[in-house]
Amino acid sequence: MIEFEPRMDRARSLAEMMPDDCRLHLEGYENWTLTLHLPLKVQRWRLASPMVWLQIGEWHTSYAVTPLQGEVAISVPLSTDLLYQPLQLVVKHGSLASHAVKAILAPRPLLDDGNLLIVAPHPDDAEIAAGGLYTQLADHTHLVTLSAGERLNSLDRQYISALDAELDTAIIRKGEVRSWNSHATPRLSGIPAERNVLLGVPDGRAWDLVYHGSDLSPAYPISQARRFNTLTLPGDTAPTWQRASLIAALTVLIDRWQPTTLVVTDPEFDSHRDHQAAALAVAMALEASVVRPQRLLLYANHYRDIRQPPGPAFQPAWTPPRCLRRKVFASPQPCVIPLSLEEQRHKALLLDAMTDLSLRKPVSRRRRKLARFERAEDFALGRDRYFHWAVRSGEYFQQVSSRDFIQGLLARK
Repeated sequence: MIEFEPRMDRARSLAEMMPDDCRLHLEGYENWTLTLHLPLKVQRWRLASPMVWLQIGEWHTSYAVTPLQGEVAISVPLSTDLLYQPLQLVVKHGSLASHAVKAILAPRPLLDDGNLLIVAPHPDDAEIAAGGLYTQLADHTHLVTLSAGERLNSLDRQYISALDAELDTAIIRKGEVRSWNSHATPRLSGIPAERNVLLGVPDGRAWDLVYHGSDLSPAYPISQARRFNTLTLPGDTAPTWQRASLIAALTVLIDRWQPTTLVVTDPEFDSHRDHQAAALAVAMALEASVVRPQRLLLYANHYRDIRQPPGPAFQPAWTPPRCLRRKVFASPQPCVIPLSLEEQRHKALLLDAMTDLSLRKPVSRRRRKLARFERAEDFALGRDRYFHWAVRSGEYFQQVSSRDFIQGLLARK
């Protein structure tokens, strides 16, 4: 990974703007991820959102951005030849607050060197964060979903209004729907049932289970949550949850599938307690396993202080700025997986197959006009905000080694 501070006052190549000793590290790699941290000043009197336009040689892209604490981060996948082409950056409806731009250039792995294992806290987390990635690598992808996502706080939140009169029954009904979602949706990308497992951790209670070691009685029975699994795992018929049974099940799956790339939630950025627990559980399982993946790719579907990152859809992947980071790892590397337009459309289909994301709301005429003003056109109007965040031309991850991941997580424990 190369870090430097490029000056954006005139068009020069990235290779020219980095220190001489850094250019030596460009040899031997074909694909890169470039992340730019930009101090941005917004012209508040304008109604339009700030836009960042980036051109390197003949290649170009643009972002609609929302600064957080005066900073915007953008990430793009690049090939080596573009590192030697002139770079030009233009900000519309805003300006760079200073020339103190920080650039991070990291080699991007091909990910075709073995099995891919994605660990998702709930149904739809894998699709939101890595639906494009698992479609690209469907022949080598394995999925583990921890919870059936059955939590329901009131009867008026049922998928079908007034279907159940008792909350306990409605919770089980929701668990049935979402557990089916987690098994059926990946088949749209060609991932078979034998490479897809649901464990049934109580929704919203994973942190108590993993961090505090609390024994839990699930509202949605473990045996029912696992009824579509084709593999036999520790705790399949247990009436309650213990931390040891979760770690044992994850360890068995890691040892069986032997992933070279493991994808899980990012404890530096993802603030959801179940997502924090998923990362910690994977670290515990890796410590107990004989397998060490070559890399971990970390994703965040929830961020502190913001609901979801802004749209519109089909633009480059949203990159979290440094102000949202809670440091866990010494030097994580950015990694953007590029998606073709057809892969983005297929990802929208995956999201639509998830009942929690497919609910439709009435759309007012004002909202339609606002959507066009925001350059979102009519895509996914009335749908969950994740459609505009997740359906992008790339998927953003942080990459760390197995050693750094285990040490970083277990040191916090």
